[in-house]
Amino acid sequence: MTRTEILDKIFTHKLMAILRISESHKVQAAAKAIMEAGIEVLEITLNSADALKHIEHLRKNSPSSTLIGAGTVISSKDTANAAESGAQFIVTPAFKEEIIETAHSYGIPVFMGAMTPTEILTAWEAGADVIKVFPASAMGIRYFKAVKGPLNQIPLMPTGGVNVENAKDWLALGAVALGLGGSLVNQEDLDREAYDVIKSKAEAFHKHIHG
Repeated sequence: MTRTEILDKIFTHKLMAILRISESHKVQAAAKAIMEAGIEVLEITLNSADALKHIEHLRKNSPSSTLIGAGTVISSKDTANAAESGAQFIVTPAFKEEIIETAHSYGIPVFMGAMTPTEILTAWEAGADVIKVFPASAMGIRYFKAVKGPLNQIPLMPTGGVNVENAKDWLALGAVALGLGGSLVNQEDLDREAYDVIKSKAEAFHKHIHG
């Protein structure tokens, strides 16, 4: 898929499940539960156990409609390693121009973390494909609305603070997609290996957005 096709898929699907998992054997089980629920865009954070191995495995063994990306990417080297393991998009917690350059050299989009209007505009002008407004939970939906007003030409994806109850509110304010973190996969459910609960949460998100 081209960079544009990957972005179009994410903008259509709107939900990006974030997997930050410290125990390697739980990554695939959580990913399977989420995919079975209908969520087709998964971000494996690079500070998850054996992240690159899991990205590679998921790319080879997931349905062709699924997109697998790498998150918590903080360097050009991280970006290259993720792309060579099969990552189809890159997500960062903060602005770093070298990541954009490296990701685009592999033909994959970047969702770049930023918070203030200056950070958002700087990352956008540097070539980021989407700005991940992070941590959105710290400032809330009113802040997102205020920022979106003067920067409505920039595609924004809130991450942190998104739940089933407010998901449509973020989208109504112009979010192009939603990053789903602890509201979808939390440590308590992982500790209990409650993959059925994770699947139910994913189904609720999917039904709420797509009917």
